[in-house]
Amino acid sequence: MKSDVIKWFKVNQHVTKISFSLCHIRLTWIQFADFLSRTEVKELFIDFCTFDPSIICDKVLMALPHLEIIQIQPRYPCLLNELTDQTLIHWANSSSIPKTIQIRNGCASRITVEGVKLMILKALSADPESTSKIDWDFGLLLGPAQSDSSLLSLILCPGLETKVNDDFRSRRINLSRPNFDLQLFVPAPFPVQPTPMPAF
Repeated sequence: MKSDVIKWFKVNQHVTKISFSLCHIRLTWIQFADFLSRTEVKELFIDFCTFDPSIICDKVLMALPHLEIIQIQPRYPCLLNELTDQTLIHWANSSSIPKTIQIRNGCASRITVEGVKLMILKALSADPESTSKIDWDFGLLLGPAQSDSSLLSLILCPGLETKVNDDFRSRRINLSRPNFDLQLFVPAPFPVQPTPMPAF
């Protein structure tokens, strides 16, 4: 049994892509973190699966130093209650950031606009001659600090083209420029028209 475990460990050290599709993941976040820690995963896909939302949390993602692509697309909409700005702060302070982040299919988290802005600043400070494409979809943001001022400062971010559209029960914000595309959703309307100046 011991030799089997060692062989399994050695094989998984060389795994860089992990994909779950159309399955039920019956792991706690501790078990999931332990499994991923045995690899050098660069690409993580969870597509149309059911799972305990706690497996996608700050503690798990911050422990993946090689992560370049992450796509979370649950079978049903869910709340990733333990995914917060801590992960984005960690990535923004690292030497590199994931090039692809896709949180889809009605998936929500506790990420806030302020955390997203840190990621944007990190991306914009990268080598301007780099051809690597940034493709981020942060899903529905349910963080407690989605203030109007934060949202407006995001959509007025210099150097990025902004599009704002109303979807069902949410508002979609898209920021883009060559080799950069970011999308997120917020649950409540916020002012997008210029505020009239008071008469003097």
